[in-house]
Amino acid sequence: MTGEAVGQYLRAHPEFLESWLMEQVELETLERWMIRRTQRDKQKSLENDTNEFADPLLTPSMQLPEKERGKNMKGYIYIN
Repeated sequence: MTGEAVGQYLRAHPEFLESWLMEQVELETLERWMIRRTQRDKQKSLENDTNEFADPLLTPSMQLPEKERGKNMKGYIYIN
């Protein structure tokens, strides 16, 4: 039996997968897997992020054009 065949079976029978995992895998292992998955998804999200602004709360109109940015300003408009 190939890994692909096992994967196909598990996708077709998610209730079996859940039951087996809940009975056969230690809670600490499941937690470690979830942490690893969360970190992987977060890293992918950062890599795929097309947002060019460092601060997601700032809109493009709140950014200075690149040629007007000072070395330490990072393009933000500071309002006192």
